[in-house]
Amino acid sequence: MRNSRKIRHRLLKNLNPTRWLLIAAGVALGFSLVLTQAQAMDARDEGYALAQRWCQSCHVVEAGKNASSRAPAFTEIASKQAVTDDYLRTWLSIPHTQMPDFNLSRNEISALIDYFNSLRPE
Repeated sequence: MRNSRKIRHRLLKNLNPTRWLLIAAGVALGFSLVLTQAQAMDARDEGYALAQRWCQSCHVVEAGKNASSRAPAFTEIASKQAVTDDYLRTWLSIPHTQMPDFNLSRNEISALIDYFNSLRPE
């Protein structure tokens, strides 16, 4: 135990300020990447919950399930190249005769788009 403290002390003592800065920047970058990934997962999960609540009465919202005759499955919609984030944002922002007007907020629309993106084929 005592030897490990000495080794650690020598290692820390030999690091110059530039190395400390690089280490701190690396740790900060790693933390921000993990946080960004967690936020993306949260948004996708929120989008899935919204889809279950508002869309599943007509659409199949889960991956791997067959479409109903009433409306296309989300995986089918997500697989179309023409269905971009901007297309979805516009589609979800305006009322349509085929769909009820859910009056979704910008955050809810973004969450649904994140969920659609998670369903896109690789």
